Amino acid sequence: MVKMDDIAQLAGVSKASVSRVINNKAVSPAIRERVEKIINELHYQPNLIAQSLTTKTTNVIGLIIPNRSNYYINTYDFITTCIDLLAESGKVAIVVEMDDSASSFIDSINKLMVHQCDGIIYYHSSFINVDFNSKNIRTVLDNLRKPIAILNKKGEQQAEKYFWFDNEKIASLAAEYLLSNGHEKIAYLSAPLSEETARTRVSGVKNTIEKHNKAFLPTHFSEGTRDIDGGYSACRDLFRKTRDFTGLLCFNDAMALGAVKYLSEINEIAHSDISIVGIGADPLINKIYPSLVTVYTPLRELIANAVSYVLGENMEILETELPGTLYIDERIKNRSNTNLFTWSMHT
Repeated sequence: MVKMDDIAQLAGVSKASVSRVINNKAVSPAIRERVEKIINELHYQPNLIAQSLTTKTTNVIGLIIPNRSNYYINTYDFITTCIDLLAESGKVAIVVEMDDSASSFIDSINKLMVHQCDGIIYYHSSFINVDFNSKNIRTVLDNLRKPIAILNKKGEQQAEKYFWFDNEKIASLAAEYLLSNGHEKIAYLSAPLSEETARTRVSGVKNTIEKHNKAFLPTHFSEGTRDIDGGYSACRDLFRKTRDFTGLLCFNDAMALGAVKYLSEINEIAHSDISIVGIGADPLINKIYPSLVTVYTPLRELIANAVSYVLGENMEILETELPGTLYIDERIKNRSNTNLFTWSMHT
């Protein structure tokens, strides 16, 4: 087994200098170069336990996610993106799951702190109903003494830091696109209004339509689960109430794909072409034709800011709130008529 004494002797430096190089502390460039050369030649692996005692860090970041019954695509993207970004900084992640309760959130933090995590990132789901201002949770957060980032939830920056999308503006951007392309009547397929994100996006759609002096009619609204099946059933229920619309806005791209599936099955009605806009910029939207217009939600950028925070980056340069960006597939942008992404409803 290679020891630090061996490296020091071969590099012609003190053991203390080797330790400083390994722990990424200040040392002259010449010494760092000699030590790193020997480390690479000998394939030296530092003792992480001993290293953590020296640096008072473990290089471990804890991730808290909803339990598997509440997984959806963003949860998976969150885990993989965090692991990739942390690996770039030589960190590893420990993942724990929580259910919809304050006690589960507190238990998750306690589990992570048993491993002496250097920081925690919690991915908040609309399925989770936890009051971060409650006495029990405030006691835990205020006494944590480790950085904790709460992702996908708007909140007052306290001992924890919040990073979120402006969901009202994201929905507004999608509605503005339809309105600017001449759609006088817009219908909306929403995720269940029991979810915070769903309520916020509905507000963005409603306010934008009304800002243009148009009515957001109850008959032009339908709820469904936030997946393809939910979009299919919500679109079916919508058509039971009305067919008097040309623009169809969906809570996310999965619901938009479900609506496309339903519309493609209808073959006995004559109706105007329907333009569909989703939210999320799911890669699947490029696999269908015509492609869908969608609003890109910058999840990776949001995660990167949260990771930077727990790793000790300057909070002043990190955005806590990010807007969406309209995404139009090149197959649509290259056409002379931007309304050619419609789905024909003619028989």
